[in-house]
Amino acid sequence: MKKLLAAAVITVMMFALCLSASATVNIDRLSINKNTLGEMAGNDIVDDTLTIAKGDKVYILGWVFNAESNLKEVVYTLDGVTKKCEDNYMDRPGLAAAIGHAGLENLEAHAGIGTNEAAMEILGLDTLDDGTYAMSIKAIYEDGSEELYKEFTLVVGTGVKAEDPAPAEPEPENPSTADASVIAVAAVCCIALAGIAAAKKIK
Repeated sequence: MKKLLAAAVITVMMFALCLSASATVNIDRLSINKNTLGEMAGNDIVDDTLTIAKGDKVYILGWVFNAESNLKEVVYTLDGVTKKCEDNYMDRPGLAAAIGHAGLENLEAHAGIGTNEAAMEILGLDTLDDGTYAMSIKAIYEDGSEELYKEFTLVVGTGVKAEDPAPAEPEPENPSTADASVIAVAAVCCIALAGIAAAKKIK
């Protein structure tokens, strides 16, 4: 029984090590309104959904490693539109060897996402109105390639976008005013004609 348990533990550990070695975009902290390692407990995405209140800020911590190219930037998309994250990176010495890429230490430069004292902010989320958005986070490398970290749903506030106000309808023309104008014009014309007729009789 002990041998079987030991074999199972070894298998799980080997699987975890393989995942670490193959992982290239690793965001191990994603928190709402918390931006230091000590405050950030883990990942606030639950069942592929991140729920925030209006005005909340979202921060991430982690690292990116590509055996072919250095990291250029981390970006996110919102309903298909690419947007910027905070320009907040650090070098990660020792990362290459730790994930099985010894000899590629030059690729450790700029590989850290945020710092332990100041995580990277996903800029602009605090300005969003109520609504539900399709969101993703991905890494862009210096050679132009990119790699997706995760796609998920972002729910802000009620999750329901406010309806656009209906266009104001033009005010109906006031028929009584229009009729009065016509009557007044007609009356002036009648008076004028009467004056002309009277003038002719006098002559």
